[in-house]
Amino acid sequence: MRNRTVMRVNVNWSAAMESLQNKEKISGIKVLTFSHAGLSFRCDREIKVGESFMIDLPFASVPISVVRRLDDRYGSLFLNISREEIELIKENLYKDDGRSVLMEAISQF
Repeated sequence: MRNRTVMRVNVNWSAAMESLQNKEKISGIKVLTFSHAGLSFRCDREIKVGESFMIDLPFASVPISVVRRLDDRYGSLFLNISREEIELIKENLYKDDGRSVLMEAISQF
């Protein structure tokens, strides 16, 4: 098993996303972990590795590409996001009611 190089925060966010290929909308997404590089999520619908989506997070909508799958869990990386979006992600990654959540638990996908 490879070592993780990016720290992750466990989250429990409901989300929706839209395919960047065919504009299909998918609801019922549960975001499980979040980092400055990407996120993992659970989805009842089968998604192929390599598919790209615009996912609506609680604080921003960002493009992602699915890079791995394990049953109904998916790992994804952010795609071509702007500096402003990166800053927004960093701000939300480490804050919870104004305090740092500093990776309460490191998750492994």
